[in-house]
Amino acid sequence: MNKRFQSDDVQISEDKKKWMQAVGIRKFHRPMRYYSRIGHIYSEEHIRDTPLEELIAGYEKTIKQTK
Repeated sequence: MNKRFQSDDVQISEDKKKWMQAVGIRKFHRPMRYYSRIGHIYSEEHIRDTPLEELIAGYEKTIKQTK
């Protein structure tokens, strides 16, 4: 079994694992703890370690690209 898709609490069929691997779907290395209504996701480490100005700039840049 591919370790990237192993989980203690979720069982994923072999067919789905093969498809996930083929299209490049991977597990997060760190748990994602925060999200925005427009689809941003953040780990605690990212929020903690990134200066507020960079968080704001990245968020606003994405919003401008989606409008």
